[in-house]
Amino acid sequence: RLVDDQFGQVKLKVTPEWCLEPVSAVRSTYPWLVIHADANESFRHMSDEATEAVRRFAALGVASIEQPFAADDFASHAHLRRQVPDIQVVLDESVHSPGEMVGAVTVGAADAIVVKPGIVGGVQLAAQVLDAAARIGLAVRVGGMLETSVGRAGLVALASRSDVIGTGDVSPSSLWYDVDVASGLSRTTDGDIEVPLSPGWGIDVDLSVAGIETVDQHDVALS
Repeated sequence: RLVDDQFGQVKLKVTPEWCLEPVSAVRSTYPWLVIHADANESFRHMSDEATEAVRRFAALGVASIEQPFAADDFASHAHLRRQVPDIQVVLDESVHSPGEMVGAVTVGAADAIVVKPGIVGGVQLAAQVLDAAARIGLAVRVGGMLETSVGRAGLVALASRSDVIGTGDVSPSSLWYDVDVASGLSRTTDGDIEVPLSPGWGIDVDLSVAGIETVDQHDVALS
């Protein structure tokens, strides 16, 4: 579906038990596609088996392996980077603050990080992590979880900052929702999400759709 919609890169979820099969299948079917693998900490700790799996990812042209080991295991991530330099090691669950990011970089644990506003505590705190990454020249992927277009507009705003180095990790909300509560985020013919140029988030909330899911409502007077 994503390839049919002209997306030029995909992220595949992998585990030690299910890693080479899906990557090999996608690579053989779409030899031109940029592939990222996301292990979500499933390899748990550094091992010969983990190193060999990541080496085979690299041989298949996988661009990056995201969070192969436990969030607090910077040492294993750093060791993997040294053992398999042909693939980027990206940290996601490991980084929730500028301090954690600096700690990871100091020990050589990351080529890039994923910043998710919903994880770090909102758009403002995510921007602080981006500021810190920009100061040291670290690549960042701004990503999300299950946000509607309201939240995705914030992701696009962060990802489009001029000082952000790295590829985006923002997918359209249509992957999760048949009907969205807002419109205004559009994709180009090559799969990119256009940055809205209108004021604010650059989106229009459909109150009729939002009302269907509303469980409580409060009116606030602005003085």
